[in-house]
Amino acid sequence: MYSILYSSGALKDLKDIPEDIAKRIVATIKEIKENPKAHVKKLKGSPKFPLYSLRVGDYRVIMSIEGEKLIIFPLIPSTATKHTFLKQNRNIPDLHFLIL
Repeated sequence: MYSILYSSGALKDLKDIPEDIAKRIVATIKEIKENPKAHVKKLKGSPKFPLYSLRVGDYRVIMSIEGEKLIIFPLIPSTATKHTFLKQNRNIPDLHFLIL
């Protein structure tokens, strides 16, 4: 089972969207933590470490899978292109995480 780490940007995004949608996103992430690679899509052109996308309603959850950890990055509305995150975050800075 994977542990889930939310970046500070992901936590901010979850607070900024409607509560019912945020709960659905968190529940979906918890559901896939047994075998996340079976539920996510690997993003092409990921930087130094692979990034994955999980679609939940009108949002894409961008994550990294490192060892036994799912690291959740800021959410992307599904209307944005898949590479929006990569273009805006080429050099991902040190992120503060909340372990759940």
